[in-house]
Amino acid sequence: MGTGRVGSVIIRLALPMMAAMLAQTIYNMTDMFFIGQTKDPNMVAAISLAHPLFMLSQALGNVFSTGGSSYISRMLGAKNGDEARRTSAVALYTVFGVGILLTAILLALKTP
Repeated sequence: MGTGRVGSVIIRLALPMMAAMLAQTIYNMTDMFFIGQTKDPNMVAAISLAHPLFMLSQALGNVFSTGGSSYISRMLGAKNGDEARRTSAVALYTVFGVGILLTAILLALKTP
């Protein structure tokens, strides 16, 4: 523990996030294919606009989950349970707060 090349550790942490984002992109491409069959440009535009927003929210979630879990693991390894609990709570509340904020912004920008 505490040994190894930094690059390989970063890659091991990044691979699950990259796989999730790839799965989301494939899902978006599948949606685009089937919605494109309707030949309705508004529906295609909606998918094209929504995909970057989904990716942004997923990236923000990844920042707090991966960074938080790494820091929490180090604190638990150092027998600092209070700091680990505090970090866990901050990461959780931050993700919920960002999610609520993005939802409020998108609802405010939506047209009737």
